[in-house]
Amino acid sequence: MEDGVIVRAFAMNEFPPSFLSTDGTLVYAGRNGDGGYPDSALIAINPRTLQANRIVLRSSGSDLPTFYNAGWEEADLVQMQAFQQDDFLGALRAMSGTLVDGDNWVVREDPARGLCVTIGDVNYGCDDSPGFVSEFAPPHTPRFVALRVPPEGIDYEQIGILLFGYLPDGAEAVELRDADAKLMESETFAGMDLGIWVTPVAVGNEDFSVRYLDGDGDVLLEWPDG
Repeated sequence: MEDGVIVRAFAMNEFPPSFLSTDGTLVYAGRNGDGGYPDSALIAINPRTLQANRIVLRSSGSDLPTFYNAGWEEADLVQMQAFQQDDFLGALRAMSGTLVDGDNWVVREDPARGLCVTIGDVNYGCDDSPGFVSEFAPPHTPRFVALRVPPEGIDYEQIGILLFGYLPDGAEAVELRDADAKLMESETFAGMDLGIWVTPVAVGNEDFSVRYLDGDGDVLLEWPDG
């Protein structure tokens, strides 16, 4: 709502919601299945962009409903386990955090479109968006997104940049190096179950390389030249 007026409503007729919560970035609503409604469901809404992601967690033996074509996706086993642990971001194959300039980001995996990113109230698209990442690039190729317009009160030098991509098989850590091959100070979010990594950095760090490390700290792959 805005000034007491409803600007967007998200129907959940098939799944009367039993809970509503927020993590400060997204608003979650959903249902834990019961005898009357055996399937569980989860919707995550970005209140700034009014974008929503929806998943259905089917109970054993239930029929596949026809309304999946209306934006609902069927969850897999990993998503179900995350949902049962109240890890809603994991259930949606998503990660979220804050850029160095304080703006919120969300990176999620779309089954059809690959990795998708939203920063603040700007949707930057997905892997299939023009100029996002080459269709011929290997999955571990970093994606690089920066705010198009600095938030109010933020200088250009303070703009946050988001690096993210898929983790190669066997990788358990990500390391960023600058143009002089020195280790960059950055906080990397690695979603091992999702196979996704995300690193927010400050502007001026566009010349970098990425090293993917195994559990022993040995380099599995390096980008570029990986």
